[in-house]
Order: sequence, then structure tokens, then C-alpha cells
Amino acid sequence: MHSQNFKHLFHLDPAPDGAAGGAADSSLPAGNDAAPAFDASKFVPREELDSLRSEYGEFRQTAEQRFQDYDSRLPKPVKEEAKADVAPKAADYDFNKEGEFERFMDDRAAYKFNQEFSTRETKYKESQREQSYKEYVQSTQDAHAERADQFRAANPDYDPNKSILLGNDQVALAVLKSPYSAHIHNYLQKNPDKVAEIRKLAKSDPADAVMTIGMIAAQFKAQETAVPQKQKAAGTSTTVGGFPNKSSGTRAKSDQEIYDEWHK
Repeated sequence: MHSQNFKHLFHLDPAPDGAAGGAADSSLPAGNDAAPAFDASKFVPREELDSLRSEYGEFRQTAEQRFQDYDSRLPKPVKEEAKADVAPKAADYDFNKEGEFERFMDDRAAYKFNQEFSTRETKYKESQREQSYKEYVQSTQDAHAERADQFRAANPDYDPNKSILLGNDQVALAVLKSPYSAHIHNYLQKNPDKVAEIRKLAKSDPADAVMTIGMIAAQFKAQETAVPQKQKAAGTSTTVGGFPNKSSGTRAKSDQEIYDEWHK
């Protein structure tokens, strides 16, 4: 049954009159197995289709050729090289022509104006950069001064006004920018050997000197972090302060010590 159905579901080369493969077999019963009636309006003869394809290919090839011919005739844009900003030379002008001298003077005036404007712009940018740097340094010093006052209140032997030369501005700024700038300043005051080491690095490898400052700051940060933990641990340690007839703050006896006392 299935093989018979496949035979009548596929139709090759339908004939316009419906008598060929496209027409239903009159011997078959009417129903789903019958082939659909052929509608010639929905088909294009193969010869006409092939002819249209051939004509379209020739048209496309001709159009592309015409476009290439047209594009080849167009003038190609010339890439102009940037001319050096040089002063106009009299030799490049023909003063025998009318208006040529005026053009020379105008070009010369424009050149001088551009040079003056460029010089002023450069100086202005440098001035702005220097001003920004000064403001940055001042704000860094002010922040360090506040930390130094707080540190001195807790450490009376610290001298915030003592100058320490490190031999490089960037290295000095690395100290001042650190949240532990006062700690580092006090540390360097008491360790001249470390100052000499950093000063030597500042001349040979400033980046390494800055890294050394960062390592010192990291040590102070680690100490600051460890203090609250030690205080918390000390507060939770077992003492005999809560037991009667015992001095507060002494170490509590272990279970083994208590056992030994009562089993002598």
C-alpha cells in the first residue's frame, strides 16, 4: 500500500493537458491517494526558466563590466602629505604678478600668528600641568600633616617636623600618600640605615624604592590589624577573676592540675 502511495505522490514533468504523470489515474478511487489536478498557471516551462537565467547572467556580467570601466575612468584621490609648518620664502612667489606680494605678506603674517599661538598654547598647558601638580602635592602634604598630628598625640617622641631626604620626589610622595605616612616617617627617623638603603635605591631604581616604602607600610598595616585580634583574644582568655578567694587576672588551673592536687 505504501509503495503505491509513493508512486502517486511524486509527479515528474507534468503535462499541460493533465494526461501525463501529473494527472490522476482514473482507475484509482477518489480520495487522498489521488494526484492533484494540474494547474498550468503555477508552472514556468523549463525552457523559459533557463532562458531567463541566461539573460540575467549576461545582464549582470555586462553591468559589472560597465561599472568597472566607469570606476577606472574616475580620478583617484591623491593622498596629500602634511606639509611642514615652515615660514614662507620669497623665492616661492612671483612678485612680477599682481597681488603676489600681498599674498606673500599675508602668508607670512599667518605663519607668525600660528607660531605665536602654538607657543602660547604650549606654555599654557605646561602651566596648567605644573599648577595641577602643585595642588596635588599640597593636598598630599596636608593629609600627611593631619596623620602626623594624630600620631604625635599617641607618640610624644615623634618629631613631625624632622626632614628626611630620600633623593627622589616620587619616593617622597610615596611616603606622604601612604595612610601610614606618620608611622613611616617616625620609623625612618629611628632607622638611618634604612634611609640610606632607600636613598640608594631612589637613585638606581626609583620604582624599587617606592616598592620598599609600600612594604614598610604593609608591615604597619599588619600590626594594626593584629592588635584588635590580640585584644579580643586576651579578653576572652580564661582567668580566675570570676572565682572567689582568688586574685583577679591570674591563670586558671588546668583540669590536670586540679586532679593532681586532690589525688595526692
